[in-house]
Amino acid sequence: MKSIHLQIFIQYKQFYKEFLNNDLDDLENLETNVINNKDPPYRLFFVTNARNWYNCFYCGNKSCDNCPVPYNDDLLETYVNKVKTQGNRDSKIDFELYLRKDPNFGKLEEWFEKSIDEK
Repeated sequence: MKSIHLQIFIQYKQFYKEFLNNDLDDLENLETNVINNKDPPYRLFFVTNARNWYNCFYCGNKSCDNCPVPYNDDLLETYVNKVKTQGNRDSKIDFELYLRKDPNFGKLEEWFEKSIDEK
């Protein structure tokens, strides 16, 4: 799951320059300034199936309100198989990404629009 976190970090780092140390590479910046930060610039969650009806595919709790995506060496395939073995036929995994409110958020929207227009 480290690779997913790293991809997100690389994608959005231009909007969170205050977290970056120019002497570190992307992975070191991610681990030092985001993963170990009590108030990180983003939070990534698995969308749960639980909603007080079922046991969550990821943590097993009925009262789960989405599970943080761990920062570990597991592959996404591990979680797809976990979901599949618990009865989700299409093995679909949804993510939620929360970005910290920031004055640069308008720039983020402009960047998305520009990225879409370029395709």
